[in-house]
Amino acid sequence: MLKRLRIPILIIVLLVVWIGASNWVYEQRIAASVYALHAARQSVKWYEAETGSYPDSIRDVSCYAKEHKVDYYEPGVSAGELRLFLPDFHFERISSRKGSNSEHASLTGQGGFYYNKETGEVRINLTKPLREYFLFCCGHWGSVVPAKW
Repeated sequence: MLKRLRIPILIIVLLVVWIGASNWVYEQRIAASVYALHAARQSVKWYEAETGSYPDSIRDVSCYAKEHKVDYYEPGVSAGELRLFLPDFHFERISSRKGSNSEHASLTGQGGFYYNKETGEVRINLTKPLREYFLFCCGHWGSVVPAKW
């Protein structure tokens, strides 16, 4: 009797482990996207404080920093401030594994970021709940809409 139950029990255990591992991977992708969103918002605030206006795009911040030779190794510049100048850092990683750093002028739900150059507002450009993007998104994350962060 036990021999017959081994395979079904093993399959159930493997499914539980796989779903748990999937949720861990999803949480890492969500955390990376939230971090990138925060960095993009901070870089826009920094640019506005430096120039008195908002950049035309989020990528303009790194161009501005390079043109004005912002010294990355200046004493007192924290690692957190350095990420503001790195365009490769600004990736939303929910819509795909590789991520997207595309910018959109309206909330289209296509991934990447929504950026309003008139107000400096930055959002993740995903308008559906996370369960629509992740197959096994369980718990409190399932009903969260990234565009509302």
